[in-house]
Amino acid sequence: MNVEIRDLQRAIELLRCSINEKEFAMKIAQTRLDERTRRLCVEVCFDEPMKGSVRVCVCVCACVSVYVARLHGVALMLITSKYVY
Repeated sequence: MNVEIRDLQRAIELLRCSINEKEFAMKIAQTRLDERTRRLCVEVCFDEPMKGSVRVCVCVCACVSVYVARLHGVALMLITSKYVY
């Protein structure tokens, strides 16, 4: 019982750390993308570096969504296990 709860708490902490790391990466990717679209005297073009920046943003956002869903699932399991025992 205690081992199971401790494992769930550890999983929650790891997921929170992973989400924070991915959110930091997302901020960097979005900043690069924003800076690229705000360049003065340069026409905005959708070239390969721009497509790469967009792909990074989409990928990181998808990862964060998956981690958040897992975090909610584990948190629900933790709450349920506390009431069962």
